[in-house]
Parts: sequence; structure tokens; C-alpha cells
Amino acid sequence: MLWPDHCVQETPGADFHKLLRIPHAGLVLRKGIRRTIDSYSAFYENDRKTPTGLVGYLRERGITQSFSPARI
Repeated sequence: MLWPDHCVQETPGADFHKLLRIPHAGLVLRKGIRRTIDSYSAFYENDRKTPTGLVGYLRERGITQSFSPARI
């Protein structure tokens, strides 16, 4: 099932909030850019083949583990 269009590139819905301040951020991860594939993972698109670039970003920084927050 595909979600309705939201956060569409170059629309106000895709903009960061004007008060958002994250000077320490080194990466803005773009995902969910393929119209026919929903994307939930931060690591791969839902086709389970297309990487988002996050693995390479973490690897370059020597990060070898990540943990998901507990689901509420």
C-alpha cells in the first residue's frame, strides 16, 4: 500500500520548520524519492536494493552499530 503524497519536493510540506536549528547536523538524508516505492527504512528504499547513503555516511565515521528506539 502506498501512502498519499506528502512532503513533496519543492513544496512547503517538504520544508524544514523555520525555527528548526540543528547546526551539528552533517547529513540531510533524502529518501522516498521513487514514486512507486514507499520508503520506511533509513538505510534502504522499500525495494530492499536501493541504498539511501546512510550506511556509507556512518561507515566513513567509524560507526558500526545503530539502535532503533523502542516502539510505543
